[in-house]
Amino acid sequence: MLTPDGGGSRQAGARRDVDIDVVGVDFDMVVTVHDVHIEVDGAGMAYTGKITSAESLGLFLQQARLLSGLSQRELARRLGTTQKYIWELEAGKPSIVMDRLFAAMRATGMELTANITPPGERHG
Repeated sequence: MLTPDGGGSRQAGARRDVDIDVVGVDFDMVVTVHDVHIEVDGAGMAYTGKITSAESLGLFLQQARLLSGLSQRELARRLGTTQKYIWELEAGKPSIVMDRLFAAMRATGMELTANITPPGERHG
């Protein structure tokens, strides 16, 4: 488990893009990371989460990228953008568009749920 201060265990020489603060790990679990609620289906390992802010959207995007085995640089290359932009998305960097989007969602009672399907289980 990696800790918020960057410590924790990892394989020697392992490459990582970010530290992840995980509350618990169990295949019958619900993991809460900040304001992201992620439910893990033990059988298919599909991930579902409620997106309530730019930060939670960024964390969920980060998890999807990591499960896909992509670095920030590789994802940026595929999207025709920069690694810095991907980092900013994943960090939940404040922006007028995101602020207004989530304010409108709260004002209208809208909820946004995201699903991550592991690479081996994707169709199409």
